[in-house]
Amino acid sequence: MDSDGPVMVTDRLTKKYGEFVALDSLSISLGRGKILGFIGPNGAGKTTTIKILVGQARPTSGSATIAGVDCVRDAKHIKRLVGYMPASSAPTTTCGSTSISIFSAPRSRCRGGSGSTALRP
Repeated sequence: MDSDGPVMVTDRLTKKYGEFVALDSLSISLGRGKILGFIGPNGAGKTTTIKILVGQARPTSGSATIAGVDCVRDAKHIKRLVGYMPASSAPTTTCGSTSISIFSAPRSRCRGGSGSTALRP
């Protein structure tokens, strides 16, 4: 990846479920150090876009890359580059900052292998 180039690019990214268009030709270029938030009503394509970007869904057409890695053709590599935790997976008994620190801890510091939330002292 070119250090001056965009870190994430979508080009005419489209996802259809039958006749329903969940994502319609989305093109975004996000530079290094920039923050992007997805805001919109239910059904606007926010989750669909994220799932394509993290390799959990395939677009109907278009392309997406993160750090120069194709999100569709190299989904396995993308899953090593990007962490994704849907809101429905977040623990409900902790505050937001605790959740972030638990789920952002490196796997090597977690007991019980991948997916464990217990941190070593």
